[in-house]
Formats: sequence, structure tokens, C-alpha cells
Amino acid sequence: SILPKIPVADGKVEINGVLVNLPSHPPLVLIDDWTAVTKRWPFFNYDIYAERMNKPVLPYLVQLDADDEYGFLRLWPQHKGGSSMHIGYAIQWYAFAAIVFFTYFGVNIKRVDSQEVDDE
Repeated sequence: SILPKIPVADGKVEINGVLVNLPSHPPLVLIDDWTAVTKRWPFFNYDIYAERMNKPVLPYLVQLDADDEYGFLRLWPQHKGGSSMHIGYAIQWYAFAAIVFFTYFGVNIKRVDSQEVDDE
């Protein structure tokens, strides 16, 4: 509930970082103005930020380098998706298809007694 004091440098400051797109906000937001409830933002919304600052805002974010002297400790998560993830998903879905296939035939095919066939 207590926000930290962040020191601000006087004059112009040069920063180094990576320009990234922010992940999209959640598909369902139950509170229109959540800043009235808390000082923390559960997700960053460019439109609300631009409205609050009365300035246009580009839809990008600069993630500062870890070695940059300004700011705080930064350990940005890196996306390291590869083909192994897709192979795992493929194996998973083929396994689901096999389970459905064998379950369908196991439930719908029943053994017929030879005596029942002779009676008809």
C-alpha cells in the first residue's frame, strides 16, 4: 500500500534498453476505473495513460538494460519458445485423438454371442 520513492535525475537522461510491445490487457475487466480503488495498475492501458498525461502515447515500452544506472533492478523475462514446445503439443493432441478413437470403438463395439445370432 506504500509506493516507493523513486529518485529523478535533473536534466536530460540517456537510457539504453529494448523497445517492446506490451502484452494485451485481460479480455474481461470488471472495474472501469480501478485507479480509484488502488494506486497500482494491474495492467498497463495506453489509452488511460494518455488520458491521464494529456499527451499522445506510442503503443510501445522501453525495457531498460539491466546495466543502466537509472531505475531499479530489472530481470525481464525472455521468451524462449522453440520447436520442442510445438512437438510436445502435437504429441499431446495425437494422444488425445488416440484416446477418443479407442474409447469410441471400445464403447460402441460389443461382443455378439453366437447363440443370439442363431436365434434370429
